[in-house]
Amino acid sequence: MSDLPAQTPSSTVSSNRLLIVEDHALLRESLRMVAESVGHFAEVSEVGSLAGALIELGARLELPRLIMLDLGLPDAEGPTALHVIGQRYPAAPVLVVSGLDEPRAIDEAFALGARGYVPKNSSARTLRAAMEAVLEGELYVPPHVLPSHSQAQRPLPLPGDTAQHGRLTRRQSDVLLHLARGLSNKEIAA
Repeated sequence: MSDLPAQTPSSTVSSNRLLIVEDHALLRESLRMVAESVGHFAEVSEVGSLAGALIELGARLELPRLIMLDLGLPDAEGPTALHVIGQRYPAAPVLVVSGLDEPRAIDEAFALGARGYVPKNSSARTLRAAMEAVLEGELYVPPHVLPSHSQAQRPLPLPGDTAQHGRLTRRQSDVLLHLARGLSNKEIAA
């Protein structure tokens, strides 16, 4: 990655811009259509590589309100793009949209700072829900992953996790699982 231009990290997030980083034109157009249906963006930029994303991010004073990022870019193997963007632009909210939907890949994305993860086999409705959650400052975890976290008693990693703050406790993971299933506070408490 040394041939990529050096970037100056920006910490201000724009309130109206979306950056889509996806190497397949058809998927970029589909993501744009879903994003436009959410209605939070005055400007949508599309790039097909990590290098393009870094150029786009470095060309502006403000970070986009949301970055939708594919993990299968031609110039960034696996989670490399997420790692590089997270290192250079830690305030950038990233929603991963990936063909990988294994819990290990999703865990790794959250450990690298993703604020949401949507497998590409998800519906447009799911993508809209994930976008809304991330835009509201929440994490979006695919519902099919939550049971594996609960059963394995593994905590969900949080963006910016540190040893001092730790991870979610087993009880917190259970509460998150119940919330994802739509249970009320009263039902969760019982």
